[in-house]
Amino acid sequence: MSLIHIEKASKYYKMGEETIKALDDVSLDIDHGEFERCMAMNTESKIG
Repeated sequence: MSLIHIEKASKYYKMGEETIKALDDVSLDIDHGEFERCMAMNTESKIG
C-alpha cells in the first residue's frame, strides 16, 4: 500500500486564448520508507 498515490492528475492554465498544460495525466506512488523531494524555483518572486 502506498503512502501517497496520485493517478491521472492534470492541471491546465488558461493564458488568453492559449491553454498551458502544467500536468498532463501524471501518476505517482510513494511507498512507506521512501523519501522523495521536489523543488521548483519560483520565477515570479521579487526581492527588495
